Amino acid sequence: MDGTKATVMRAVEMDPREGRRRMRALRRRVLDHDVQQWAEKFLSSLSASPRRED
Repeated sequence: MDGTKATVMRAVEMDPREGRRRMRALRRRVLDHDVQQWAEKFLSSLSASPRRED
């Protein structure tokens, strides 16, 4: 809880320019690493792994 509170307070008190810079970086990351990309990579890795015989 304290860590979350500290992070929120840091964001609230942040210089607006720094906040905009960070938000741009976050948006780029989300665009590059969306759930569709994650699912494709996960399923590709899953199908590439050897099957286990029971």
